[in-house]
Amino acid sequence: MDKKEQLTEASSNVAHTNWTEHKESTSPFGIKLILLMYRIGGKFLVYPILYIIVFFVYLFNKNARLYSKTYLELLSKNCHDNKVKKYSCYKHLFRFCESVLQKLLAWNNEIKIEEIVSVDNALERMRQAATREKGGVLISAHVGNIEMMRAFNTKLVDKKIHVLLLTSNSKKFFNVINSLDNNSSIGIIAVDEITPAVSMELEEYVNRGDWVCIMADRVLQNDTRSIEVDFLGEKANFPQGPWILAHLLKAPIYTVYITDVKGKYHLYYNDWGEITLNRKTRNEDIAKYVNKFTNEIALVLENSPYDWFNIYDFWGKYKNSKAVDK
Repeated sequence: MDKKEQLTEASSNVAHTNWTEHKESTSPFGIKLILLMYRIGGKFLVYPILYIIVFFVYLFNKNARLYSKTYLELLSKNCHDNKVKKYSCYKHLFRFCESVLQKLLAWNNEIKIEEIVSVDNALERMRQAATREKGGVLISAHVGNIEMMRAFNTKLVDKKIHVLLLTSNSKKFFNVINSLDNNSSIGIIAVDEITPAVSMELEEYVNRGDWVCIMADRVLQNDTRSIEVDFLGEKANFPQGPWILAHLLKAPIYTVYITDVKGKYHLYYNDWGEITLNRKTRNEDIAKYVNKFTNEIALVLENSPYDWFNIYDFWGKYKNSKAVDK
């Protein structure tokens, strides 16, 4: 199998997932109106509106409550400090809604470096990694807001970052954030699916010393190339594609998460170095890396229990149900 065929195989596992099939409900006018209101009155004006929006979601979207409750109960069983209370699902859904606002603020350059807490000297370690000539792969998940990197990247981390964004069910949302600031050192690779050509583009970026950012927690709807691991006490499937791609790119992996802890953005960063996949034991090797990845996520969620934004049937417990996504 040549390099192009290998990249094709890897890319096939980072494309459409079941959550991409759900109709987008983004209102560009509504988003811009919220941003305008935030500029005028800040949180005091905008947050009451968010509370009302989430109240109706909580009241009328039983699937959202169900998926939230499933996650929160699993987290509670595995993290004793996080007990599910009567309104925990509402708080979880509100945090999801709040995160959308935070994404917009980040892309609108309204998040400052002073608002970010560097856990275990994470920012300094990222800056050190950015001095390396070789490019890398940033692995993250739908946990917190990776967009907060906009607050510190251009001035403090001297590295061009390309964030892979699947726009299949979020074209309107992408168009809005793309209109906010297109002069950033963080670029978006917006695609409907990951093709061999896109994979080659990622390889080109890494070879010239850039970082590419990939989410590694959502699986293809009909894909068999996934890895089942224990996550929060239940079996869940995670994609193989990001790990195969990172292996083929021969680039170091860095895992990055930015979550909300009592109103502060906490930055977590880990340097994994280059990963190695043996052809004969590839599945076992990938499972080892995915287990390490999910253990990191679980630790992050202990401090930020409401920052889990895979609000759909993540553990495959329910059939024929709708997801909540932006």
